[in-house]
Amino acid sequence: MSVLKANRKPSPFEVEHHAYKVRTVITDLALRKFGLREYEERPKPEAYNKWSQKQKDGYDRGVEKRRERYEAFVEWFIPDEQKAIIQITRDMVHEIFLANEICPQFISECDERRIHQDLALGYCENLIQELQYIITTLPVNIEKYENITNMIMQEQVLIKGWRKSDNKIRKSILDREKESVTA
Repeated sequence: MSVLKANRKPSPFEVEHHAYKVRTVITDLALRKFGLREYEERPKPEAYNKWSQKQKDGYDRGVEKRRERYEAFVEWFIPDEQKAIIQITRDMVHEIFLANEICPQFISECDERRIHQDLALGYCENLIQELQYIITTLPVNIEKYENITNMIMQEQVLIKGWRKSDNKIRKSILDREKESVTA
């Protein structure tokens, strides 16, 4: 049984809808410090008492280096990456909205819409590269990032499909313009 046209809910534009999902997930990840685990200084077991002083000093230096690295991550690296990655997602969604706002009637409008779609694709790729850098820099669980990367890649597929459907619009505008020139 079908739903009457008057009772149907408006279907969200899938590219925009999915971009919002990506932005929400990325924002949540940034708020959670990209999954960085809290620093824990492990207490020395009694077995360490039998170590020589040289071994104990080496262990203490290692603990100090890990603590300094963690503090640097929290102090400047994570806030800097949060700003960068949030800006990239913001720009991606912005380009998608700009492209969607253009209802092409002329070839120049088709070209402008295509530029915004291409920029959105570029921001998706930039987002993947930035997440890859975070994974290689921070001690985080890589498996948590797989779903996010898959979501971004799905967004790229949706944008490419959108561009492909725009080719039909472009062709019809070209045909219409050819007819008006010959007439």
